Amino acid sequence: MDNEVTLIMKMVAAKQISAQMANKILQMLDSFKKEGNPDLGQQLIRQLVKSFDEKQNNNKDVVFTDDLPNEPQIEIIRDLRDGTHLLIEQKSGNIVIQGWEKDYIYAKSEGGVNSLAIKRKENQLKFSGYNDILLYIPDSIAKVTLFSGTGIVDIDSCPGEVAVYSSSGNVEIRKSNEIVKATTSKGNIFIEDCSNSLFLRSKTGDIFTKLQEEDYIYQDIKQNKSDILLADIQTDTGDVSLMGLNIPIKAKSGTGNIQVAKCRNTEMDIQAGNNITLTDVGDDISVKAHEGNIEIEEFSGKLRIESHKSEICLRKTGDAEINIQSDSGDIFIQDCYADLNIKSREGNVSVSGKNLSFGGMGKIRLDIVSGNINLSRRTFEDIKINLENGDVKLDMEKLLTDAEARINVIKGNVTVKMSPDASCQVSTHALPESTKVELPIKIMETDRENISGVMNGGKSTINLNAPNGEIRLLKLLDIN
Repeated sequence: MDNEVTLIMKMVAAKQISAQMANKILQMLDSFKKEGNPDLGQQLIRQLVKSFDEKQNNNKDVVFTDDLPNEPQIEIIRDLRDGTHLLIEQKSGNIVIQGWEKDYIYAKSEGGVNSLAIKRKENQLKFSGYNDILLYIPDSIAKVTLFSGTGIVDIDSCPGEVAVYSSSGNVEIRKSNEIVKATTSKGNIFIEDCSNSLFLRSKTGDIFTKLQEEDYIYQDIKQNKSDILLADIQTDTGDVSLMGLNIPIKAKSGTGNIQVAKCRNTEMDIQAGNNITLTDVGDDISVKAHEGNIEIEEFSGKLRIESHKSEICLRKTGDAEINIQSDSGDIFIQDCYADLNIKSREGNVSVSGKNLSFGGMGKIRLDIVSGNINLSRRTFEDIKINLENGDVKLDMEKLLTDAEARINVIKGNVTVKMSPDASCQVSTHALPESTKVELPIKIMETDRENISGVMNGGKSTINLNAPNGEIRLLKLLDIN
């Protein structure tokens, strides 16, 4: 430090800097040294010398006062109160904010003294500027509110709440345990490892959130805060991607896509104008799509789907409870072993499964106006189908004991393939002489339109009605 002091004294003697400026610089150098940051002091000296040399080369008189015009401005702000509100208004330029363990704010503006104004009033500290700003902030900052024009906003490890309002730049926020709010008109929003409530809005940009920490973070927050946690996310035309959030989610995209992965044990309300993809999620989910496809894999709990014109594909749903209402579009469901309720105006429905461990549990109710229905699984519980126009195919080894299958088709055919070892009571109604029976059913009553009988003791019930079509009771060869 002796070399720096000597240099400063020589500059005072040469009237290159004022005594007031020299005293301020010496205090800063001493603080940097005590706090283990001598590099910051050396950086300040280098900037002084650089500015002096450049102006000497231009044959200009050089007298430095309290600040350095045309060079990066560095400010050290001390004596901060706990609970300080940091307010930043930036017309242009990028803003980088980094939390650190020191008890003061380090501020650097690339535009010089005229580009950064600092005002302090009680518990509020206000920065105003129009060039790039770098801030290191301590734990005493309870809240950061930032208004940005066209630059990028990058915030890492902010100790307090964050609220960002950007006109057109991208917003990146990482490692926060407090509430995060971010709004941008044209930019994208990137949130990583922020484990409290999120309120995110982008008019035309994409929104991405990711949490890699364990669930215990949420447990700690719930114990310490009375507020209900929520991720509330909206974009008009952009896409939304969410990963690892285990708090209630409300996500909406007007015309974009929404992807959600590894968001377990939480409620979700998802709305999108285009495609929706959910993977490894639960436990109370509401999905609305206008025209895009809906694809959901590995979830449990309750699922409600409303779609206008969407193809719906559900896989590995375990014991979920599913309710689907669709205006138009095909529906594919695989490995679902709980209650299933579908209402559709137009589109085919396919339900299949191979896993024996679930035992085919779950009641199925389908109300379809127009479309074909194909059910294929080793075992089923109760089945109730009402179809106005289309065919029904049911492949199974058997119904569970005391289960019932009631299939009613106004215009169309019904085909049931079943193991000859199944135990059931059977009754059918079809066009005259339009019922074909291959199974070993003991016929009890029959006429041209109706058949009733028993197979292997009749432990379940099958009732088939196709008054304007054919009915086939065939032997099942295999469940693929």
